[in-house]
Amino acid sequence: MPQPVPLRKSIAHRAAHPNTESSPGKMPVARGGALSCYGMRALLLALAAAFASPTPAKAAGLPDLPAPQAGDKRELERAFASFLQESARAEQARRDARGNPMMAAASDTRMGASNANLTVPVGDGTLSLGRDSFALSTPDSRFRVGGGAMDNAPIGRIEYSRLITDRFALGASMQLGEYQRELIGRGIFVDASKQYEFDAAVSLMKGRPSFDFDSGSARVPVTQLAGIVAARRLFAPESGLGLHALGASAWGARAHSPNDLSSRTVVEDYANYTRVLYDPRRISTGRLFGASVDLQYAPFSSLVLSTSLGLEHERYPMGDGSVESRHRPYLSGGVKFAVYKDYLFDMRVSTGVSRDLVASLSGDKARLSFGMSRGRDGALNSKTVMVYVDLMKLISPSRYTADGSSLAMRESLQQYTGERLLDKAVTRPDRIPQTFLAKVDRTGVQEVFIEKAGLPPGAKVSADGQRLTIAVGSGALTLAAVQKNGAAVATPPQFTVAPAQLSVDLFRLPVPAQTDEYVVRVSDATLATYNVKITVGRK
Repeated sequence: MPQPVPLRKSIAHRAAHPNTESSPGKMPVARGGALSCYGMRALLLALAAAFASPTPAKAAGLPDLPAPQAGDKRELERAFASFLQESARAEQARRDARGNPMMAAASDTRMGASNANLTVPVGDGTLSLGRDSFALSTPDSRFRVGGGAMDNAPIGRIEYSRLITDRFALGASMQLGEYQRELIGRGIFVDASKQYEFDAAVSLMKGRPSFDFDSGSARVPVTQLAGIVAARRLFAPESGLGLHALGASAWGARAHSPNDLSSRTVVEDYANYTRVLYDPRRISTGRLFGASVDLQYAPFSSLVLSTSLGLEHERYPMGDGSVESRHRPYLSGGVKFAVYKDYLFDMRVSTGVSRDLVASLSGDKARLSFGMSRGRDGALNSKTVMVYVDLMKLISPSRYTADGSSLAMRESLQQYTGERLLDKAVTRPDRIPQTFLAKVDRTGVQEVFIEKAGLPPGAKVSADGQRLTIAVGSGALTLAAVQKNGAAVATPPQFTVAPAQLSVDLFRLPVPAQTDEYVVRVSDATLATYNVKITVGRK
């Protein structure tokens, strides 16, 4: 087991005597034999850390750190000594350039390209500490954050991708909102010949979207699983103009809901009639399957076009046993246009259920995107606005260099780069539905109208669940006759009488194709006769 060792003597000795084998040269000092202000602050900070007593940590019961290996100690000492030298050299250059404008311009250029940093290896990456940056950077990973609004509710998004090999990248993104959450995993693979690309993604979405039932809106929990697979043949035109890629895609999605809302009955009283609405408040969750042929082409250096042609199939099972099934052609088109320097406009429209419109404007360090889904056949609508910021480029812009090549050249040549794989691995596939495949199931909704013309003045109508009660007459009632749509029928069991009231079991009435009209004749103890007209319809 490694033993804790004090590092005060070693680091202090190296910092105070930079002319050791760990420090290649003497440390520059400012004029007058003193360290620069910036270098002095760094040195004082190092000395304070080096001579700090470990006694308080032991008193607090904190464990000692294990002793670093000899190679790690030497690497840390070299990095720290180099950091102090670079800080002093940079400050000396600034002092020398104050009186010389030409030297000042040259010094500013050099300092913009190289700031003093303390860089320490951390696994496959580097931890850089400097006056202008604090970042963990790795050449084989990508990390982005964003925020915005979806259907008037705030949302946030985190994206991370990593290169497993130079031709294989995995990415994950998580979106968190007030009423919707989504987790996406995506993998991109390019074969050894770098002529074929394979893409696969899976999405798990959960939330409580709002549904407009006939009796009022309510939120219902829904879970949706979706996925897509794609393969493309890649081309690399030397000028960047021409055909970039040709391939095929297949996708699917399935939603599920517990449908745990209770039914609701609404009674509305008007001058000439009383309306009773029975709403079971059920939703139908759908299934989606689709396939397409995809193409990407660049006619000009600043313009890249893409298109897809295919077929989609939707299926919604209903509460009455019926199924709504539709086949429709899928057509989408996309355009990427270099607006000005590093600004790129990207827009895609489609006829599918996933997203009807997606548009974004991106710059060097930020991106603004907008998505809209127009729910088809009663499905949900959605609007999303997002802002993404590349924090690494904001923190340390000197680490990144702009690509001066044309858009067409970048889109074609970057087919094979790890940077493109990383960006694509955290991009949301546009064919995965943005909203839930769910809509209101109205097959069980019933409307009942009771005309007041055949009732005595002041008659009351009430409803309890699916039982309708009409106050009529006085004393014991007798059910004389029942007519349905003008034809006499045998007394159905759905109609019963009690003293001074007529009851109708709506649940047991036949479901009408459109509307059914019932006329129920009853007489009371005084031999008065009443014709109760009841119209039953479906929404």
